[in-house]
Parts: sequence; structure tokens; C-alpha cells
Amino acid sequence: MKRTCIVFTEIILILATVIPVLALLWECIYTAIHGTIPWGFGYGVDYGAFIYGMEAFIYTFFFYCTFLFVLVVLWFGVAAATIGFSIFTIIYLKKNPVNDGIAGEDSK
Repeated sequence: MKRTCIVFTEIILILATVIPVLALLWECIYTAIHGTIPWGFGYGVDYGAFIYGMEAFIYTFFFYCTFLFVLVVLWFGVAAATIGFSIFTIIYLKKNPVNDGIAGEDSK
């Protein structure tokens, strides 16, 4: 039961680390293809024209990282916790192997 809880917690932490990154990449790729109207960051407030491609990708990435800085800091905390818990999980599972007769394992 303890092994199941540890592995389940590990999966939840990995998903909590990966999903925000995938969501940000999705938004950056979407704006690179469909364009975005920049605001600030050297474009001024009345730029008005769409930007596309890598310029839009980088603009969107920095826009989200700048204005959602608190979430970026929280994400780094979750990533560090995930790495630490992954190391703990690997060590724990190596010290406590399961011998339940599954093929490839020695059943005693």
C-alpha cells in the first residue's frame, strides 16, 4: 500500500510539473502560427500589426513568464520537489523490491 501511494504521488508531481510547460508551449506555438498583437516589450502600446513565427513564439513566452512570474516561481518549486521526490522514490523502490511471482522476478 505504501509503495502504491508513493508511486501515485510521484505521478501526480510529474503531471503537475509537465502540464504547465505543455500549456505554455501550446500557447506559444499557437501564436507563432496564427499571430499575436504585441503590447509593450519594445513594440509600443499602439503597434497594431500582427507578428508571426519565432518572434511571436518568443514574445508570448516572455509575456507569460513576465506577467505570471509568481506562477513561474511556484513551478520551479514544484519541479524541485518532483526531482527530490523522484530520487526518494527510486531509492525506496530499490531498497524494497516486490517479490510477488511476476515474470522476470525471483519469487521466494
